[in-house]
Amino acid sequence: MSPGLVDLQVNGFAGVDLNSPALTPDDVLAVVRALARHGVTRFLPTVITAPYERMHETISVIARARRIHREVAGAAVGVHLEGPYISGRDGPRGAHDPRWVRAPDKTEFAALAAAAEGATIMVTVAPELKGALQLIRTGRAAGVVMAIGHTAADVDVVTAATEAGASLSTHLGNATEQLLPRHANVINAQLAEDRLCATFIADGHHVPPHVLRTYLRAKGISRSILVSDATAAAAAPPGRYRLGELELTVGEDRIVRHPHRESFAGSALSLDDAVSNAARWCAIELPDAIDMASLHPLRALGMGLAQWSPDASDVDLVVASLSAGRFRPIAAFRGRPSIGS
Repeated sequence: MSPGLVDLQVNGFAGVDLNSPALTPDDVLAVVRALARHGVTRFLPTVITAPYERMHETISVIARARRIHREVAGAAVGVHLEGPYISGRDGPRGAHDPRWVRAPDKTEFAALAAAAEGATIMVTVAPELKGALQLIRTGRAAGVVMAIGHTAADVDVVTAATEAGASLSTHLGNATEQLLPRHANVINAQLAEDRLCATFIADGHHVPPHVLRTYLRAKGISRSILVSDATAAAAAPPGRYRLGELELTVGEDRIVRHPHRESFAGSALSLDDAVSNAARWCAIELPDAIDMASLHPLRALGMGLAQWSPDASDVDLVVASLSAGRFRPIAAFRGRPSIGS
């Protein structure tokens, strides 16, 4: 047995787009049950850059799902706002729609946070934006998990953001300029900052295996977290999917592509595969890879366990096959009651 997996970045899963304007509470429940089949017992539905009204409605539907469905309340422990307070530059912006990227607005942010109805909030922000450092200070003081991402910040700004209260780097190695200064660049600055944990997408596309190995060695296992950045294409066959207003295509290679942009637009990865990939590619022990997808993200959310034990009655468990160095969930349990198998 292992602790339940915890995914800090889920845009959608198993055919469901969590950023769809037609999202319903039952859709969120379907994602919870599908994730459980892959060993994920807790996660953050991720709401990407969009007009304020759209983002507010999406968060409200997730909050409503938590009220209606006990399974959702236990599994969807919060909301990750990946935007809209990110860089508008090509490269750092990633696949986010440039029409809706904007500088931090404290009134808007307060309204978006309130829509989550007390759930944990994680925000990815570009700290170089006007007002971003103050947003980080304010959010941190309110218990919001503040993350650096989709940014073109220089080394000094990364340091200032960390001192203001940022504690995470979102999918480090992605959403950056294609050409960076050799030494003084935004990736190196975050790798070297011991006060920052970092999330990584271990699908072999966002970060090639040899680069992931280098990043994990630089950041250290204890400060590294695996995420999926999953879209509706994860745990689903090749075809066409949506991420909010974006139309995506996924081929047999499992790469999620935007037809008119060079950047990735999320992944078709599940977190159990990320665990197996990290262990195989980076020459780390499978228990360490599991910790990066379970205990470490819990700790980043302020929900970390002092010590995990399969005998505890109030912790999430995954029964899994660990043969041939691969992590294959068989059944998942949250606080003992089954939530998927």
